[in-house]
Amino acid sequence: MFTLIIEDKHGSVADEYTFEDGEFLIGRSQSADIILPSDNVSRRHSRLYTVDGKCYIEDLGSSNGVFVNGRRIHEVFQIQRSAQIKVGDYYLHIEGANEDDEERVYCQLLGQNLGFSDQVFKIQRTVTLIGRGKDCSLTLIDPSISRIHAKLTVDRNRSMVLEDLKSSNGTFSNNERIEVASVGHRDVIRIGNAEFIVDIPETGGRASSAVVADYEDWGDGGSGRSGLWIVMGIVGVMLALGAIVFAIVGSPDPVPAPSEGTADAVQADAQSEPTKSKEDQEREAEADEIKYHAAEGLKLVKKKKWTRALKSWQRVKELDPLNLKAQKAINQVKTWIGHKKLLDDAGLQEKKKQYGPAAKNLREILADKSSVYYDDAETKMKTLMEMKGLLQMQADPKSQSKSCPDLQAALAMYRDIQLIDPRDEAIADRLKKTEAALAKAKCK
Repeated sequence: MFTLIIEDKHGSVADEYTFEDGEFLIGRSQSADIILPSDNVSRRHSRLYTVDGKCYIEDLGSSNGVFVNGRRIHEVFQIQRSAQIKVGDYYLHIEGANEDDEERVYCQLLGQNLGFSDQVFKIQRTVTLIGRGKDCSLTLIDPSISRIHAKLTVDRNRSMVLEDLKSSNGTFSNNERIEVASVGHRDVIRIGNAEFIVDIPETGGRASSAVVADYEDWGDGGSGRSGLWIVMGIVGVMLALGAIVFAIVGSPDPVPAPSEGTADAVQADAQSEPTKSKEDQEREAEADEIKYHAAEGLKLVKKKKWTRALKSWQRVKELDPLNLKAQKAINQVKTWIGHKKLLDDAGLQEKKKQYGPAAKNLREILADKSSVYYDDAETKMKTLMEMKGLLQMQADPKSQSKSCPDLQAALAMYRDIQLIDPRDEAIADRLKKTEAALAKAKCK
C-alpha cells in the first residue's frame, strides 16, 4: 500500500491519497485522477503508477517539468522512500508500506489523558497526519482536536518534527505552543487537549528538548556535534597519556640512544605537531561560529534587541538544523516580538481613547505568564480598569437620552467597558438595553 501526501507552496497539506495498485494521471484538468489546480501545472502533467509493489512517476511532456529531490527527470523514475517530488507549486511525498515497513516503528505516542490514557499509538510512517478526520493517518476523536490538526514528520536522520496545521486549539510541545518544532524522546506533546509522551524505542532515550521557562537556560546553544568533539578530545588525551605511561613503565628494555645519523631526524619529529585535516578545521570553525552566534543571541535577548537576537539564533539553526535550543529560542523570540507589538499598539490606542481595543491587546499578553512583557501589560491593564468607572459615569446619562448621538456614544463606551472587563454582567445588560433603545429610535 502507498500513501500520497500533497503539500502546497506554503507547506500546508492540500490532500492525501491511499492506494495499492493502479495508474493515476496528475494534472490541472478536471479529468485528472489527482488534480493540482495551478497555472504552472500542465493539463496532463505526469503519470504515477505501480508495478510489482514499486511506485514510478513519468513526465508526460509538461511545460515546467517534474523534479525528484531537486533534479528534473526526463524518463520513467522509480520513487524511493522519502523522495520529494515537485510538480508546479506542489510537493508530493509518497510512502510505501511493505512487510518490513509494517514492523518498523519510528516512535510511539503514549496517551496520558482523556480517552487516550494508557493507549499506545505507533508511528510507522515518515509523514503522519494527526486529527479528528478519517482521512488522517492517526485519528483521534475529541472535540478539542481539529479535523486535520497536526503533522508529525520523520526526516532521513530519524529526527522528528511536529507541525501545527492551523488548528483551532493549537499544538504544544512541553507546554509551549508551537508552529513547527523538533521533538525528542520523553517530550510531552499536546494535540488540542489530548496529551502524549513521545517514546522513541530505537534511540534508547535521545536527549529531550524539554522546555525551560527561563531563557537563560538556553545556554550557549551548543549542538550535539560540538559535544561530540569534546568527548573525542577527552578520549584522545586519555589515549595519549596511556601511551606515555606504557612507554615509561611498560617496556622492560631500556630505550637505546639515537645514533648520530638519526639525531636530527628524531629532533625534527619531536618538534613537529600533527596537523589537522581540512575537514576537522572546518568542523571546529563551524562549532566556534555556532557558539559565537548563540552567545550573541542570548546577550541580545537579555537586552530585548529582538530583531538582532532572532537573526543570531536563526544563524545557529542554519548551521545546526537539529539544534533544539536554537529552535526554542526562535519560537520564544518571535512570541515576544508579537507581544512587544501588542504592547505598543495598546499604548497608541490608549492615547486615542480606544480603551476597549487596548484592553484586548493587553489581555492577549496576560494570557502568557512567562512573557517578558507580562508586568508591563498588567500595569497598563490596571490603568484601564481605573478608567472603567469614569467611562460608566459618562455612559449612563447618555444611555437614558433619546438623542441618537448620545445613544451611539453610550453604546461605544459600554463596548469599551465590556472589553476592559468581560466578566461585568451589569455592563452586558446596559449594552443590550442601549442597543434596543437605538433600534427603537431608528438611529442610523
